[in-house]
Amino acid sequence: LYVNSSNAPASLNAFLNVYSRQVADRLKLGQAVEPEGFDSVTVFFSDVVKFTQLAAKCSAFQVVSLLNDLYNGFDSIIEEHCVYKVESIGDGYLCVSGLPTRNGFTHAKEIAELSLSFMEFVDKFRFAPLPRERIQLRIGVNTGPCVAGVVGLSMPRYCLFGDTVNTASRMESNGKAGYIHLSMDAHDLLATMYSQEYETRSRGEVIIKVQLKKVKGSMHLLYTFLLSFNLRSAKDMIRNGWRFIQGFFAKHLFQHQI
Repeated sequence: LYVNSSNAPASLNAFLNVYSRQVADRLKLGQAVEPEGFDSVTVFFSDVVKFTQLAAKCSAFQVVSLLNDLYNGFDSIIEEHCVYKVESIGDGYLCVSGLPTRNGFTHAKEIAELSLSFMEFVDKFRFAPLPRERIQLRIGVNTGPCVAGVVGLSMPRYCLFGDTVNTASRMESNGKAGYIHLSMDAHDLLATMYSQEYETRSRGEVIIKVQLKKVKGSMHLLYTFLLSFNLRSAKDMIRNGWRFIQGFFAKHLFQHQI
C-alpha cells in the first residue's frame, strides 16, 4: 500500500490516532506498508449475546447510543492495557496484544486482564431505555502467530490474518454466554507464566468448523478452557493489604502517643 502524502486527506491526523505509530509514520511519508508476521500474539473476540433481540426492542437511535456507551467503556479499558483495538463491527469487538508492538509473552496476560475487566464492566452496565435488560458478553481468546497489514486505499484498515485469528473467532461464536473461552494455546501460556494469578477450568472438547489450511471447512475438536480470577490469590492480596494498613496505623499512632 502506498499513500501520496501530497494528496493525503485532512483526516490523516485522525488516522494517526487510530493506527499504530509505525504504520502511520510510513503512510505519512508515502512509503509502502508491507505485511508483517508476528510469531506470538493473543487475539480477542467478543460479541453481545442476543444482540439482535435486544436491538429489536430499541429504536435505531437507541441502538447507536447503546453501542456507543458500551464501546466507550471498552475503549477506556483498552487504554489501561498493552492492547491494540483492531475494529468493532456491529456488536462484535476485535483486539490483540503482541502487535504492532511486540511485548514478549505478556500478551496473554494483557488479554486475560482485559477480558476480565470487560466482564466486570458489562456486569455493572445499564442502558436507561431498557433498565431491566442485562448485557452479556461471549469472549473467545487464542494465542499463536499471525500476519498484520494495511488493506485499502481510500479507507485503509490495519487487518489481521491467519489461523490464530480464525480460531479466536470460532472460540467466541461457539462459546457460552457470560464466559471467557481460552484455546489450549492461550491456556498453556497463562498456566506456564501466570499460574498464580488466574483460575481456569476445562470446558472439554467443542466441535467447531475451522478454516485451518489442512482441514479447511471441516469439523474439528477444539479443547477449551474457561477463565476467571484466582480468588485465593485475590483474597491473599486483600489480607496482606489489610495487615499492612493495620501495621502502618499502629506504628504511627504509637509514635504519636509517645
